[in-house]
Amino acid sequence: MWHAVAEQISDALGTTFTIEDKQAIGGGDINLSYVISSRHETLFIKINQKSFFEAFETEMFSLHELELSDTIRVPEVLCTGTTLDKSFLVMEYIPLEPHSDIGWGEAGEMLAELHAIHEQECFGLDEENYIGTNLQPNGWHKKWCIFFAEQRIGWMLQILEEKGHSFGDIEEIIGVIKHYLGHHKPKPSLLHGDLWRGNIGFHENEPVFYDPSSYYGDAEADIAMTELFGPFPPQFYQGYYATFPKSSGYELRRNIYNLYHLLNHAILFRGQYVHEAGNIIKQLMS
Repeated sequence: MWHAVAEQISDALGTTFTIEDKQAIGGGDINLSYVISSRHETLFIKINQKSFFEAFETEMFSLHELELSDTIRVPEVLCTGTTLDKSFLVMEYIPLEPHSDIGWGEAGEMLAELHAIHEQECFGLDEENYIGTNLQPNGWHKKWCIFFAEQRIGWMLQILEEKGHSFGDIEEIIGVIKHYLGHHKPKPSLLHGDLWRGNIGFHENEPVFYDPSSYYGDAEADIAMTELFGPFPPQFYQGYYATFPKSSGYELRRNIYNLYHLLNHAILFRGQYVHEAGNIIKQLMS
């Protein structure tokens, strides 16, 4: 496998890349990850089954879109590829630290700059991508309430129902989501899409964002997720809200937006996430 990987990296670089050292690193539940080095170059690679190739392609697309925004730093992608039975994604290797007293404020400022760009008139993306291992539909829609209710909440509820977990009548739940979001009229912003603490790090105090599941949506959806598994440090929100002040009704919308990620985790991991998602749905339906 590694010989085939090296050949495809060499093609992408335009020069011979010979893997002289490789070190497995942790940090994810889905892929195997390695730092691989030649004499002159060090790269980061994710590896999964061959069937995962499409997911790597869509991640590469998200990273390119974020890079083109010229706001937040993301790893530069070199290539995706396949071997006989594996698929992989290769990008620049950036040594990261999980925390930076200086960098969190800058991270908030950079994300606000990304969200402040409103070049797209509709919500969605040109192609479907993935959130974890679950497909994320992104068909374009002018109305945010319909996009989120149908292509986020409704989609996940349908998958869960097919797996034996029902939270009630799906169309009724979708209708309630549309009702709650109907008076909220955000402008489409390019989102990271999976912005929890495990997907941001710091290189010499500079924030680096990675593992995106991007689409054009309400900027609050990114901020909501930063609070789902334990909030980011206060400096992050100070930096963000200096550009993007919090809007009235955010706390309710935060629960709705995070319901999507809880439903996704319920599919992936079951357990407490099924219970937490059910509680939010009961509150919304009451």
